[in-house]
Amino acid sequence: MVAAATLFSWLLTVQGITSSIVEPVIAMNPPYWAVLGFANLTMLIAGMFVDVFSNILILCPLLLRLMEPAGISELHFGIVATVNSDMGNITPPFGLNLFVASGAFKKSYVEVVQAIVPWLAIAIVSLMIITYVPEISLWLPKQLYPGIK
Repeated sequence: MVAAATLFSWLLTVQGITSSIVEPVIAMNPPYWAVLGFANLTMLIAGMFVDVFSNILILCPLLLRLMEPAGISELHFGIVATVNSDMGNITPPFGLNLFVASGAFKKSYVEVVQAIVPWLAIAIVSLMIITYVPEISLWLPKQLYPGIK
């Protein structure tokens, strides 16, 4: 799956499809919060259907092109993308880890989903904080590497 995602991402980039998708959005000059919200929603939905690595390999080249014009740090986007992709795996209705947990704990899918809802709510609040308060997620990298913007 990862090999196919890598090939697909390469193909999108080489054929210029990423540019043709991203350029009209850049031309609209959306505010940074809308770009981050779009990235959150896109990666979360994609994370419900594919694994973390495939999600990142396919969507990051597309979405990364939107970040610089919006004034969003690439490192911040990387953190947001990683958290989003991981959360997608525990988001109903098709989160891959929900099926794994159902089999591992010998519980029905519905029981697993009911058990995950409070944790998912906390994760979504955390994601919003990470996304819209970049100082929190970038504090440690900036301490370790002062040149990071």
